[in-house]
Amino acid sequence: MGHSQAADVVVYQHTASGDHLARCSAPGTPTLDEDRGTCKIPEPISAISASKFSSEVLHRAVLRDLQNPEVWRAGVFECVASFAATFVGILCTISTLEAEFSHPVAVIACLQGLVLSLCIFAAAPATGGHVNPCITWTEMLTGHISPVRGVLYIIGQILGSIVGSFMAKIVVGNALATQYNLGGCYLQSRVSATSGMMGLGTGRALVLEIVLAFFVLFISYSVALDPPRLPRTGYTLAPFMIGGIVGLCIFAGAGLFSGYGGAGINPGRCIGPAVVLGGSMWTGHWVFWVGPGLSGALMAALYRNIPPTHIQVYKLRKEARKGLVGGRKNKPFFAKVNNLRLACGNEKDGERIRSDSSEDQSSSHHRGKPLTYGRDHAV
Repeated sequence: MGHSQAADVVVYQHTASGDHLARCSAPGTPTLDEDRGTCKIPEPISAISASKFSSEVLHRAVLRDLQNPEVWRAGVFECVASFAATFVGILCTISTLEAEFSHPVAVIACLQGLVLSLCIFAAAPATGGHVNPCITWTEMLTGHISPVRGVLYIIGQILGSIVGSFMAKIVVGNALATQYNLGGCYLQSRVSATSGMMGLGTGRALVLEIVLAFFVLFISYSVALDPPRLPRTGYTLAPFMIGGIVGLCIFAGAGLFSGYGGAGINPGRCIGPAVVLGGSMWTGHWVFWVGPGLSGALMAALYRNIPPTHIQVYKLRKEARKGLVGGRKNKPFFAKVNNLRLACGNEKDGERIRSDSSEDQSSSHHRGKPLTYGRDHAV
């Protein structure tokens, strides 16, 4: 009898009773239908499992979030935050260029970082403060948010950027908006009225986009996006650290080549001016989406395989060895380990801790003396 047949018998045997049990529960035979008093051929358990699994996935991944008002409110809040960041950021960029500072790139980087920090700080309680499709995409890949929530966030960020760019064009006028490209993302532009198109090719721009976006993600997960790290960094400090990182990347990429607008890092921020102005703004625009997308996938793979909370795991392993002295388990510690396993998303670390602790317990009991640790074991 195959494995599936045995499973079917186990599933349906509980419905049989009395004389019918021996007749209807034998391998390869139908099972008892209590309503009709007859035997029936059981439905394969694989079909039952597949049906239940698909309906459960549909409910958890789609329907539950679509029916949750909080998810929709969070998407709207992301739209508002993106609108504010785009609108104020464009005005700051154009005002800085019009003021003719001696180092406009440095000033723009500082102002853009400050604006983004304040928007993240404002949106964080409601949405987590993404304000960037690159952040949202990476959070989906790491499993911190559901796909439905992520899609709603990205739609809100795009709409907020488009509306913010449109409103900024109305305020500054068509002449200034065209002259400074609404402070948007572009690979090539005219430096002067008599010059041709200058800038950076798509290949090198894509490499720069991938590296700088990955740098932003790497630091962001180290200070805020990894759940165990955020309380240590601080809910007030984290947004300004992320804004500072983005400002640093803006400064690193914006002044490299004449006619090049610098690395976008935030695809939502780039698409608004492109939609409003059109024309050459769409040339190579895919770079500002593909680059951060690849960086997000790389960061997610790194995070899932090398979680940034590994230092805590080492510390907990040391606590486990101390907590098992004398053959008694430290129950609060193991609850702490389980919580860390859930936070890290890595069950193997928790299992390895308990395994190592059990071995230490057995070894200590065999020698008849407690375990001692010196400074060599400190993390």
